[in-house]
Amino acid sequence: MHPGDDRLAEALQRMAQLPLAHFQPLFDLLPALQAPAPQAPDVLRHEADGSLTYAPEHADTVTRLIDACYEVGVVLPIDWPAFRDQHPFHERPQLIDGFDRLQCLSALTALVRGDRFSDGLLHNHWQQGTLAHLVQRLQAVGPAH
Repeated sequence: MHPGDDRLAEALQRMAQLPLAHFQPLFDLLPALQAPAPQAPDVLRHEADGSLTYAPEHADTVTRLIDACYEVGVVLPIDWPAFRDQHPFHERPQLIDGFDRLQCLSALTALVRGDRFSDGLLHNHWQQGTLAHLVQRLQAVGPAH
């Protein structure tokens, strides 16, 4: 067994049993996630000296979502690219309707972690309604038994 497997198993078991109220910081963001997303912030800035710099930014709602995911421990130590490939919710959002709690959390992990490598990923999924869909589904499913 790989040493990280124990850590993953413990994290998944803990997340599966938490009361729904634990995820309230995410649920509190639902009204903002259901609202139309604004234009994504510019990533290129014109500096005072005339230079152009790359400085990716998030809209406030995206920043609050990322913070809430880390606050409640939603960012799991999983192989998130493999999860995304095995459950292509980003291409077929109707798959989310069948997700259990751990799949919702894994999908949120994939998006939060993926945004670190692909600027604007979370904003794009906000615009598509995927973030609101995932948080609504998380709210609808109870603890695993």
